[in-house]
Amino acid sequence: MTMTRQFKPSQLKPGSFSGSFSGSFQGDGSGIIGVVSSSYAVTASYAPVAAIQYVTSSIESLSQIEVADFDSNIAVTFVNGRLKFIFGTPTAPSAPVLSFNSTFATDRFNQVTDNYDVAGTIAVGAYTLISASIYEGNTLLANTGTGTTLNYNTTTSGSHTYKLEVTASSPLDGTINRQSTTLTGTLSKSNPGSPTISATPTVQLGATSNQIEQGATGSITFTSASGAANSWVFNYMASTPASPIIYVTGSATGSSSITISATAYYSSSGVNGSDNNPALTTTATSATTTYTKIRSLRYGVSTSSSFSSSELENLSLWDTTLGGNIGTIAKGTTTATGQSVSLTWTGDKYHYIVYNSSLADLTNITAAGFSIFSSFTKTTVGSYKVYKTTLLQSGYAGTSITYVLT
Repeated sequence: MTMTRQFKPSQLKPGSFSGSFSGSFQGDGSGIIGVVSSSYAVTASYAPVAAIQYVTSSIESLSQIEVADFDSNIAVTFVNGRLKFIFGTPTAPSAPVLSFNSTFATDRFNQVTDNYDVAGTIAVGAYTLISASIYEGNTLLANTGTGTTLNYNTTTSGSHTYKLEVTASSPLDGTINRQSTTLTGTLSKSNPGSPTISATPTVQLGATSNQIEQGATGSITFTSASGAANSWVFNYMASTPASPIIYVTGSATGSSSITISATAYYSSSGVNGSDNNPALTTTATSATTTYTKIRSLRYGVSTSSSFSSSELENLSLWDTTLGGNIGTIAKGTTTATGQSVSLTWTGDKYHYIVYNSSLADLTNITAAGFSIFSSFTKTTVGSYKVYKTTLLQSGYAGTSITYVLT
């Protein structure tokens, strides 16, 4: 008996075949069983018509071909002489990947070129790759119909966005799968480094911790230097103050601080800044160097019954290390409460304890464990609180006393 197996319409896919067989066949709705003789021929139709001939050996004959198609996911293709049966659902393509295979230099001006690779990874699973293409905008840069990778090498300037498009078809029913991904290289030119300031203060009682005693005299010299150019062109430097030397002249220097800052001016590289379009300019400013004016605790003895504000700020008059004849300026000690001060004197002298008027009043002054607070009077002179003994204190050569302030 001769029988031809007919597939359902849903099972006839592009490339399906039909043919005639010489022999006995048995068939039902779920498959084909063919019993053939020791030699047979099958003719498959596929545009254009191609023929495949199968010849068994004379020793062992092919007796059966069975297709068990229990579901609808079956297809048959015949491409380039290859007969292929497909059962089940083919693995779907994965999302394509696009990356820079070599570093895209972001830190450059927009007219400076860079060489790099755009690399695409293609994974179509069990589908058939139709095409993979790399675009910039609507411009096709590279494409392929085979393989698992697609690369594009370029030397170019500026920022760029690339797109990888992959098209594949299902071998089961010819369904088209299209996926794409994008990759952007964006320029971000780094700014020049901040300039630096090197300052050398030469003032009375020094400038430890960038603190200068109110009333001190001297000077601060400084230099400034530009930071890392980072491919910018350095043009010039400006500082505040403009002069590289600041004269410290007592209270006339100002109020609470002395500040120094520097600004470096740059332009984009190339002739007239042509490495960028449009040409750029930028500035880099240093962190401000600040010298704070302070009023430190001072103490001493004098025959004078009072001092003016300018006399209190006259460090050379007050501090014995600067040639003064009153006592000590405890430079950097800006509190009074909790401090202990020692005075040494000869003859009859008033005792003075002076500190910043913005601080709280003292609540007690003790000596040798006894309170002698009532022996002092308090006045405010300019920016100072002045505690002075009410009476002259008698002393012999090298007489001393230590006061504890609370």
